[in-house]
Formats: sequence, C-alpha cells, structure tokens
Amino acid sequence: MSAVDAVMDRLLAITDLTAIVDSRVFALVLPEKAVLPAIRVQQIDRDDPMHLRGTVGFITSRVQVDHYVARTSGVDAKAIASSMAQAARGRYENGVATGLAGFSGAVGGSPPIQVSLIRLADEREEFEFEEKEDVRISQDYFVKWRQ
Repeated sequence: MSAVDAVMDRLLAITDLTAIVDSRVFALVLPEKAVLPAIRVQQIDRDDPMHLRGTVGFITSRVQVDHYVARTSGVDAKAIASSMAQAARGRYENGVATGLAGFSGAVGGSPPIQVSLIRLADEREEFEFEEKEDVRISQDYFVKWRQ
C-alpha cells in the first residue's frame, strides 16, 4: 500500500464527496472519456528518511488530488469543483477531521496504513480548454504515514 492508496480510501469515506463523484476516484490516470465529475490521485514525491540502521519508519509523501468537472455539462463547473475540493479538504467537527486535512488514523485494508497526519500544502484552479473543456481544482497534501 502507498500514500495514494491511503488518500483514495479516505476520499471514498467522505460522504459529501462521494455524493458528487460516486466511486469515480482514480489513481494516476483519469480514464479516457471518464464520466465527470471525477477525481485523480497521484504521488508527486516521497521522502523515506534513513539512518545508519535503516529507515526511520515514517514516510512523508506529497500527493496531488485533482477534482475534474466538465464545463460542457451545462452546470456551474467551477462551483461543483469547489464543492468537491472543500469536501476533500474537510473541516473539524468536535475535534475530528471530516476530510483529508488534519486526518490521522488507520486507513485501508489488511494491513491498514497508519497515517500520522495529512496536511494541505497547496490548492490551485485550472481550466483545460482544447477538446476537454474541463475545470480542475488541484490540491497537494503532505501525507506522513508508515507501512
């Protein structure tokens, strides 16, 4: 398992987000002619610190989460993409993170990934015109985890 798996599992557990994208959360490649809105998740980099006896144990990965909405669908694509990004980022309710930002805990199957912390690093809006005409909001998260 990887940080991408942990982020994908966490995204699929956010009901405000799955109400919009259902289960359309993809690793690395957004399928050709994918039904939008959808999410693509990819690892940007990974830091696995070492010392003389091996690894430290915690890995920090930068993971990019792209929220795609088709502008040609006749809806306010930017508003939908913003709603997706906000649900993914989440907030705190009673001291518990509802989304990715601030999350810590076990994620995934057997064995689960132990996430120490997910922190939002960057967020940006983009528009892809050419043949797609997609609105995309990209978020980068630092994920501190252990295998």
